[in-house]
Amino acid sequence: MVTADEVKNAKQELLKGFVANSNTKSSMSNQDIKDLSDKAKQNGTDISVKKNGEEVEIKKQDGETGIGGNTTTQTLAVPSNLQNHLGYAGRFQLRATAEADRTFRMELINNSFDFVDFGPIHARNEANITLKSDSPRFGTLIPVNPRSTSLLYEGTASASASVADIFPAPQSNIILGIKIDATKSNLQFRLPFRGGVRVGCVEGRNTGTHTGNHQFAVDLGVPRGTEVLAAFEGVVVDVVSSEPDMPIGTRGTGDGNQVRIRHRDLTYGIYGHLLQNGVRVTVGQQVSAGTLLGLSGNSGNTNGDHLHFAVERATLTSFETVDWSFFDNASNAFVPVAGNIYECAGGQVNGKLISGNGDPNGKDAGDVGDVYVRLDGSPGTVYYVKGAGRPWRSRWER
Repeated sequence: MVTADEVKNAKQELLKGFVANSNTKSSMSNQDIKDLSDKAKQNGTDISVKKNGEEVEIKKQDGETGIGGNTTTQTLAVPSNLQNHLGYAGRFQLRATAEADRTFRMELINNSFDFVDFGPIHARNEANITLKSDSPRFGTLIPVNPRSTSLLYEGTASASASVADIFPAPQSNIILGIKIDATKSNLQFRLPFRGGVRVGCVEGRNTGTHTGNHQFAVDLGVPRGTEVLAAFEGVVVDVVSSEPDMPIGTRGTGDGNQVRIRHRDLTYGIYGHLLQNGVRVTVGQQVSAGTLLGLSGNSGNTNGDHLHFAVERATLTSFETVDWSFFDNASNAFVPVAGNIYECAGGQVNGKLISGNGDPNGKDAGDVGDVYVRLDGSPGTVYYVKGAGRPWRSRWER
């Protein structure tokens, strides 16, 4: 391998032989210049000499990928389904630091507020790389803490290697979240709404879209624009707020606008289908139980206004829900069941969930405390509450 010192010495000899007397015919051939040029490019060294009275510049040109003495940083592109996720898009960078002797370090810079894994790590051209004995090995999955930089691998590149050769191969991926084995969170979650709000469960666990990885999720029926509060304290690791609210009966994809919060037991609370531009927290913000997160809406894979709530853990392939419970003011646990009505203070309360088209008055007398869901109309689903001694009201009783 040609070293930087060899190129430096060659430069000094050339200067002695050609710069001192530009009228002296040079014995340096075009091939000599080419060979020296290649050495210069490989080692990041510039050489300027004179041959036959003409100045010959041998430099590492813009766009060439000589490795020595360079620090190169690249921002990792996230998958298309994460491009509007403010907690992840644009927050990961690869940094290659190469020395003149062709040793190098490859690092991942994690500017997100979440734990991630990167890998399995592979360089684009591993044949041109000799890893240090104490370097992480190719094929390894590397954990990276929030707001930190971690070594991916380090070693020595061959003389023919370029910077591109030492960067990770495309199959090396960012895997989101910290991985835990727990299948249940024992934290005491609160119903994520203001006190006095009557909430109907429109879809419970292990039914409809809540199967497989989503089996412990629930959908809580609330009118568009209802304030959504943090069910437990934690740090906001991701926000989506730009997705449009869907017309009633027309589904989008995914959880739409959302807030993801990491809890102290390393589970994540997910608040989905929020109003477009209705998120009221920022990535990295520490929140307490009861902090206003945003306004409910109808964005994403939904055909009616509601809040999707779940507690999740990260896996090597995605996020999946874990078991959890809400707790009332007396610390009694409850899990919403479709068709029942709930309040923060006392959990399940008297009343039933009714649905239909049009205004409920004259269609169903209803009992005090019932919630009627009007499935047609615009701009969104209308929720009515039956009050004592008066007709249905299209707002919440407090």
